[in-house]
Amino acid sequence: MRLHRRAPAIRRTGVSSTDYPMEAARMGFEGWTRVEFDVDSAGRTRQQRALISYPPFVFSDAASAMAKDFVYESSYRPGGDTACAGARRTSPSG
Repeated sequence: MRLHRRAPAIRRTGVSSTDYPMEAARMGFEGWTRVEFDVDSAGRTRQQRALISYPPFVFSDAASAMAKDFVYESSYRPGGDTACAGARRTSPSG
């Protein structure tokens, strides 16, 4: 059996303009956040966490919440194990 080391492809993000932090929009902030998460065998994200944001602390919570809605390709894993650990995505905000 040969194992392929590739991350599952993203199917949809579920992100919309309503995910943008209202306070940041009122103040005219733009920025980005790098989030990290695990992908389970069904393609759902787990353990979402913001690694770094610019400006700091402005978009971290919103980006982590958005990552909960990401859906990736499902992949067979015996016992339903994690399909991909520590996947990262940088999301621009603005």
